[in-house]
Amino acid sequence: MRWALVDHRPSSISRVRKLGITKLQADDYIMVKATFWYTLLAVSINKMIAGGGSNFMTPEDEASLTPQTVKERMEGSKWVFVSEQGMIITIWSLKLCMLFIYRRLT
Repeated sequence: MRWALVDHRPSSISRVRKLGITKLQADDYIMVKATFWYTLLAVSINKMIAGGGSNFMTPEDEASLTPQTVKERMEGSKWVFVSEQGMIITIWSLKLCMLFIYRRLT
């Protein structure tokens, strides 16, 4: 998935030069949004890893909770939610783009 988004930037620049900004097609705009959602996904995963993880804990972890770790786990759980939503929206945006491309080919 990452390579699809990395390869998108040069092709989108060439499409703007070829067609102009007003004649871009729907899949071009969806790819721009997919790039945004993928960036949000990458940021949220990094924040989740750096911030103390999620609420998945072993019984030993639960026994050693402090107010600081509870706060970190709560923040990590929120970032898990953001990362899940970012992944779902990214995947479905790319699938929608593929449908547009296949429709154009047939």
